[in-house]
Amino acid sequence: MNVPTYTISTKIIDLVARIAEKLGEIRGSGEYSRNLHLRKINRLRSIQSSLAIENNTLSLGQVTDIIEGKRVLGMPHEIQEVKNSYQVYEHLLEYDPYKVEDFLKAHKFMTSDLVKDAGHFRSQGVGVFSGAQLIHAGANYQFVPQLITDLFAWAKKTDVHPLIKSSIVHFETEFIHPFMDGNGRIGRLWQTLILSNGTNFSRGCLLKQQCMKINKVIMMPYKWRKKQPTRKFLLNLCSMLSCKRWRNCQSEKLPIYLPIYLPINSQKPNWSF
Repeated sequence: MNVPTYTISTKIIDLVARIAEKLGEIRGSGEYSRNLHLRKINRLRSIQSSLAIENNTLSLGQVTDIIEGKRVLGMPHEIQEVKNSYQVYEHLLEYDPYKVEDFLKAHKFMTSDLVKDAGHFRSQGVGVFSGAQLIHAGANYQFVPQLITDLFAWAKKTDVHPLIKSSIVHFETEFIHPFMDGNGRIGRLWQTLILSNGTNFSRGCLLKQQCMKINKVIMMPYKWRKKQPTRKFLLNLCSMLSCKRWRNCQSEKLPIYLPIYLPINSQKPNWSF
């Protein structure tokens, strides 16, 4: 069985503990669980920010209007992406994060009426390009079902902290690239599911500034590969702890979302924290 390799440093243990402390403060106040309006805003921001990574141009206000059934001027496929994402996040906790069948079902709903092979692993090769330059090739499509099966089996069995586990699953999903389209959206959804399932995390809110950081970092590592064949996975646990939005927004205490930075690498990564 293929399993991720990684090491956990004292630094990562400290950072996980600090995040747990902040989450305790949020849960202890009870504000988030009681405030239905805040929870709705959180979900809408999660959807809008996740789609923004995929170059969906709809604003938070437009996303809100779509969910409320109002007419919005926009590209039909972008509007459909919003509707699909909202439905999937609405039923998020009905999925088992370690069942491949649920993974495929979520992808089907996420990409319904957008791609012809929604809910099915890809049956051909796929790559990520920067212009004409190939910067990452997905796993051989023949191996995809087994790779995802092994990944979920490892995730279900491991006792590593959910913060770390969800990050590894997210990274491996993007590395394998199991679908022709929707890999980023399903990867972020599945990380949120693992966090919700394993730590009673509130459903994560990926703020737009984190989205832009992710996009920037994804495009950077091609130059690094020439200098060092195996890239380290950078797990930035501190950024939301020191986030100005968290410190100042007393009336809108958003749950901490774990921002993920995915290095592009043609080789199997060795996880190092």
